[in-house]
Amino acid sequence: GFITSYRRLLESIGPQDAEQVFYHGLISGIDHADLLEARAPKPTLHVTTTRDFFSIQGARETEREVKRAFAELGSPENYRKVEDDYEHGFTRKNNEATYSFFQQHLDLPGDPTEHSYPYLTKEELTVTETGQISTSMQCETAFSINKREAKPMLKSLALSRSSLETHVPKILNQAQRLSGFRSSSSMHAEPFFRGQYQRSGYRVEKWGLQGEGNYILPTLVFVPDGPGPFPAIIFAHSEGKQVEAKVGGQLERLVKQGFVVAAVDLLGFGETKFYRANGHADVQPFYNAQLAGRSVVGINAGDTLQVFEYLSQRNDVRGEQVGAIAVGATGPAVLHAAAFEKRIEWVVLHESLSSYESIVQNEFYKVNANALVAGALTAYDLPDLVASLAPRKCVISNPRNHLDEPADRSVIKETLEVALDSYSAAQSEGKLLVARGDQSLTDLASWCAKREGE
Repeated sequence: GFITSYRRLLESIGPQDAEQVFYHGLISGIDHADLLEARAPKPTLHVTTTRDFFSIQGARETEREVKRAFAELGSPENYRKVEDDYEHGFTRKNNEATYSFFQQHLDLPGDPTEHSYPYLTKEELTVTETGQISTSMQCETAFSINKREAKPMLKSLALSRSSLETHVPKILNQAQRLSGFRSSSSMHAEPFFRGQYQRSGYRVEKWGLQGEGNYILPTLVFVPDGPGPFPAIIFAHSEGKQVEAKVGGQLERLVKQGFVVAAVDLLGFGETKFYRANGHADVQPFYNAQLAGRSVVGINAGDTLQVFEYLSQRNDVRGEQVGAIAVGATGPAVLHAAAFEKRIEWVVLHESLSSYESIVQNEFYKVNANALVAGALTAYDLPDLVASLAPRKCVISNPRNHLDEPADRSVIKETLEVALDSYSAAQSEGKLLVARGDQSLTDLASWCAKREGE
C-alpha cells in the first residue's frame, strides 16, 4: 500500500503520483501517519507488503505512531495493520483481511475466504458509451476543476495589472514568497577552481560555485584574451552548458564579441540533472521542492544570483555590466532572478515558456516541471516579471507555448500586454524586444549590452 512515511519515501523512490503530494505538505508538518490519525478512532485497516517499492520500514514506523493515537482515543482495537511477503500488489492474505475488516465494521454476513471466479468479459465491463466515465457522463476532470478555479485568480490578476504602480512591487514580493526564493547578498563559500584550457582568442576556466545548499554549481567561464575588464553574461541552458561549449559554439561566439561568459548548470539541468530517469523522475525535483514550501525555479533564481555575485567580484568583469541569457526551461528561473536583482543589466529569454496561464487553460501540455512555480497564478505570471524589468533591456526570443512549440504572434501580443504597458509607462518601449526567427543570441546580447551613446 501507499502508506509509509515521508522520511522513508524521500530516502528511497521519492514522491510519486501528484494526488499524493500535498502543497507545502512537509513544511506544514503533514506526514502519512497524520492521515491515519485524522481518522481516529474510526475503524482503519492498513494493508502492506514487505517488498513494496513503498518502504515497509516506513509503514512499520507509521504503524507504531498510529497505534498510540488510537489507544489515546480509547479505541486501540479500531486500528489494524496487515502485512504479507509480496511486491506492490494484492495477496490472498491481505485480501481476506480486507474482506473480514468490512464484514466486521459494516456488519456484513459471509465468509471472508477468497474464492476464484471467472473474469468478466470486455463486453460485460464496458457499461458506458465511450468506455470512459469522464467522457460518457461529462464528469469533471482535474483539468476542468483547475481551469475553473484559476478563472477568478486570472480575473483578479488582470484587475491588479490596471494599476502598474502598485502591481509591480506587489507581484515581486509575492513571487519571492510563492517561489520559495532565498536571497544571498554575497557568495557564502569560496569558488572552487578546477582547471582551465586555452583556445584561440580566449580561455575556458572550470569552476565549482557553491549553490544555496550542500551542492556545487558546475560552471564554465569563457574569458577573452586581453586585459579587460569586460562586460559579462550569465548563461543557462536547459540542455546543459556543454551544448554550446564546443569550438564554434554559441559560447565561443559570445566570448569573441568581448564578453566574459559564465555558463552554469542550474539544478535539474546538465550535470545536475536528476539522476533517475524512469517513473516519476521528471517531476520529482518539483515535488520535493513543493513539499518543502519551495520551487526549483526559486532555488535556481537564488543560484543564478550566486553566479551574478561571482562575476561581479571578478577583476576582469565590469560589475555594472552583467546580463543574462536563458535558453529553454531555465528561462523562468533566470527571469525570476533578474526581477529580484536590479543589478542584472539585461535579459535574453530564448525559447522560454511564455506564461503559466497557458498551462491551466489547456488540457494537454508539454513543459519541464523545473520551470514551474506551484500557486503562482494566485498572485502573478511570467509576463508580470517581464513587466518588472522596465526600463532594463529584455529580449523575448522565440517564446514557447504550453506544448513547447513556437507561440502564435497574437498569443504573444496578448500574453505580453502587461509587460508592453509597463515599458510604455517607463518610456522605454524600445527596450523590450520580441524576436522571432533565426536572430543569433550573439546579436541579441550585443544589442542588449550596447548602452546609449555608444
